[in-house]
Amino acid sequence: MKTFNEKDLITWSNREKAVIGNEYYFGNTIDTIQGVIETGAKYRLDSINNHTFVYTFENDRASCYACILPVDAVKEENTYRACRNVKELYELVFNTKSKADTEFYINELVGTIVHFKLKGFDTTYYECITGIVVYINGDIAVHIDGCNFELDELFKKYEIEINGEWKPFGVEA
Repeated sequence: MKTFNEKDLITWSNREKAVIGNEYYFGNTIDTIQGVIETGAKYRLDSINNHTFVYTFENDRASCYACILPVDAVKEENTYRACRNVKELYELVFNTKSKADTEFYINELVGTIVHFKLKGFDTTYYECITGIVVYINGDIAVHIDGCNFELDELFKKYEIEINGEWKPFGVEA
């Protein structure tokens, strides 16, 4: 899925960022802009009306809109899934690829401090991985300071800080 950061939108209040002749996605709402991105409909900016914030930007189809988004501000959103095994958990926590055995990963993970938070909340936690549970069926659970977390639960409810950036508690799909 393609996505964008709302700070990249150009509206009447920051219209000086718009360049006539460049291609943009045009819309009147964020939802409209997202829909236009999905269809790939981008147009050239023909003029800027400095006297109205409702129909500020006119495109090469003579249609006017309240906001525009530079084409290069659109990024392909990475899709993630829950870690499936201790190797993927190790690679997430240490932000590295590795070819070792399960025992190595467990030994490296136990005692490691992770920085994580509940999705949608600003309170963060620095907690120690105190154990790894490997169930008979091969599923994995992680003990973080005495609390038992299934890998799916970590993915659905938490984010982890890796190299100064908050990411899903999972791996790229």
